[in-house]
Parts: sequence; structure tokens; C-alpha cells
Amino acid sequence: FDLEEGEDILPSWVRSLKRAKKHGVKILLGTDTWADSATPYGKFNISEIKLLVDVLEMTPLEAITAATKHGAEACGIGDKVGTVEKGKLADLLVVRKDPVSDIEVLLDKDNVRYVIKDGKFVVDHP
Repeated sequence: FDLEEGEDILPSWVRSLKRAKKHGVKILLGTDTWADSATPYGKFNISEIKLLVDVLEMTPLEAITAATKHGAEACGIGDKVGTVEKGKLADLLVVRKDPVSDIEVLLDKDNVRYVIKDGKFVVDHP
């Protein structure tokens, strides 16, 4: 969602989502973007997580949960992915600071310490 392009619909979008959240509707994130040099994979997902915090007034943990657990549950694969639990598959992003305290941590690639994909370290910046 582009805040500038969607400025005219933003107030109703925010009201609707806040109302849904208030009534227990699980909010989740998804994207229809593709990965290329102009739209690196994950860039818009991180921006949407921040948008949930800044505009919908979710806590950082609620926003991260919307991007992980709730998405997996909506796709019917919550028993396999979406949370870090024994027996589940997981690709992990490990950052130097706590994103639950400050969601902005996720926006700065210098905060990335490790990326683990399919059990292998693909980024290792100790």
C-alpha cells in the first residue's frame, strides 16, 4: 500500500482495519509484488509491517505476528510454518536489536546479523 497514492482512501482503510482488529479479526500481510532489482524481495513486506505499527497503532509484536503466524494460518500451513517451534520449518532473520521494542530495526539492513534459509546460514554478519 502506497501512502501517497492511496491518500484519498487511507482514512476509510484505517477505520475499517481498526474496527476489524477491535472485533478480533486477524490482520495479516500479503503482497503481490515480485522480486527484481527495483523491488527487492521483502522490502515492501517490512514497510507494511511498519505501516501497521504507525497507522493502525498495532504493537510491533502484533505487526510481526500479522506478517508471520497469521499469514501461515490463512494459507492453511500454520502447522508447518509461521512460528518458531520444534518440528516446524523456518527461515529466520536475526537482527542485532529487538524489533519488538523498535520496529525500525527491521528497516536498516545494517541490523541484519544472520539470515538462515533451509537450515543454512546465507547471511552471516557476526
